[in-house]
Amino acid sequence: NPSAAASAGGEEEEEDSWAGLQGDALFVYGNYNEGAGRGGVRALGSTAQVARVTISYMSAEHLETHWLPRLGGMGALEALSLEDCAIDRLRQLYALLPYLPRLRELTLREGGSHAAGVGGHPLFRQCAVSLLPLLHTLNGEAVAYAERGDAERRCAALNRLALEPPSRDSTAADASLSVSSQLVSAVLQHALAIDAKLRALNAAWPDALGRYVASEQAAEPKPPDNRRR
Repeated sequence: NPSAAASAGGEEEEEDSWAGLQGDALFVYGNYNEGAGRGGVRALGSTAQVARVTISYMSAEHLETHWLPRLGGMGALEALSLEDCAIDRLRQLYALLPYLPRLRELTLREGGSHAAGVGGHPLFRQCAVSLLPLLHTLNGEAVAYAERGDAERRCAALNRLALEPPSRDSTAADASLSVSSQLVSAVLQHALAIDAKLRALNAAWPDALGRYVASEQAAEPKPPDNRRR
């Protein structure tokens, strides 16, 4: 594997950064860049047939700046795995996923856990599903038809705010977008909390109703016994 190299923009790469092709799979480690480096010219060659990409220990900024354009240009790409890339905010998710609409499988893992980083955000799964129309597996779990419909409804307003930039004629538009984004996020968080409480109530309702009916029946006075003795 190639050793460390400096990128065209002068950014110093990690000494153990490398990339390699194995059939239709591409593996990238660290803040790798193609180009002339200390070990000579580094080039991956054509990635037109790459269907699966695994990127490990690359900074989110490097991924967005240097690799997102290339990933978006891989017409055969269907599966992407990002491992320990410090993606811990929904904003980073919205900076990446809209440019990869053909993905059918997505895996995000931080420190060996799907629940760490942005994967632990309560809106992660819904946002990811709503942004990737062909996605059928997210972090190893299948995306059901009903889940997709629910995600698209819940995230519709947030997606419009995030993906349709306002006019740049004034700073007021930027301020409005920021406030609106925070409001929509808060509303969605509240809606999720209410939904969770309703689910818990629905699960407990039959038992609670049974206990109430039993208590009412026990409290009813018994009719007098008018039988002759």
